[in-house]
Amino acid sequence: ALRSKLDSSLVQAEGVPVLLTAAVEGAGGTGVRQLMPAVTAAWHRWRRRVSTAKLNRWLQKVQRIQAPPTQQGTGKAVRLRYMTQIGSAPPRFTLFVNRGAEGFADSYIRFLVRQMRAAFGFKGLPITIQVQNRRADERRVRYQSAAAQRRKGGEQRRRGGAHGSVSFGKGSATARNKSKNK
Repeated sequence: ALRSKLDSSLVQAEGVPVLLTAAVEGAGGTGVRQLMPAVTAAWHRWRRRVSTAKLNRWLQKVQRIQAPPTQQGTGKAVRLRYMTQIGSAPPRFTLFVNRGAEGFADSYIRFLVRQMRAAFGFKGLPITIQVQNRRADERRVRYQSAAAQRRKGGEQRRRGGAHGSVSFGKGSATARNKSKNK
């Protein structure tokens, strides 16, 4: 009864572990010994990362179970291009589609979240999936200010410059090269 009530009232954290404990004298601390292993397991799920390749193989399987909805208003088919994890703690993902991101069906997003919880062990965690339009020939470059790079403490360098950040701030190499060429 408690499990079904939690699942219906906390839809965003469906499957959250429930531990019953007792602090009553004579009960011997029932359930308390299970608390730290459960917290540690939840922490590992919270920090879990899934590779883009795994996500895209999973996405192909899920589309065979239930096809994505058509674009609202036009009735044209929406193709799911690819999916990538953009953050953890809590897990956040971006799904790129060929069209119709603005009106993408919430019901299909909920379906994807339920399937993702089961496939990747995200039970009990809130999962965010944002949908973005992506044309096949479009290339995305992320530009970042020098101040933002300093705030991140060189996080892009440690990750290997995943998005090829470019900076035009006062202290950047690009700004110095421009001033030398004048």
